[in-house]
Amino acid sequence: MYDVVISRTSPNGKVDVFDEYKMDIGKGNNYVLNFGAWDGKGAICAKDDNGKGNFDEDECYNIENQKPATPVKKPK
Repeated sequence: MYDVVISRTSPNGKVDVFDEYKMDIGKGNNYVLNFGAWDGKGAICAKDDNGKGNFDEDECYNIENQKPATPVKKPK
């Protein structure tokens, strides 16, 4: 099992956080999270990195985000 926390800040100041505790997606230890395709609020795609170079064809395991998106703070 893994604990994963990912955050990104957009140019407008919006902070997106992916927060998953006790992520259990399989037997292996080589997984890739498709961060670029993540919408900043919902599930993130995790794929088994089997080293065969066919990432686009591998099965996607959608891991649900346990933390909602953080609203943009407007300057005063």
